[in-house]
Amino acid sequence: MKTEPFKIKAVITIEIDAADAYVIESHRRELNALLADLQARHGAARLDIKSRRPRLNPRASPPPQLGPGFEIVRARYAG
Repeated sequence: MKTEPFKIKAVITIEIDAADAYVIESHRRELNALLADLQARHGAARLDIKSRRPRLNPRASPPPQLGPGFEIVRARYAG
């Protein structure tokens, strides 16, 4: 019986607080060097760098929990 190999996807998340563009570029160079090492070992590694702004308002609270048999329906009036 032949089995197919498993495929996995590994995601590494690093959050960096940067004061200015020089700090960002320094971290980018360091991450690209680490990426080159990963690509040498594993081939298809990639680096996605995204800028994020801090939230101005807190996230909305989750919807209330209702008893069984009840459902919250949200509707938008378009007219």
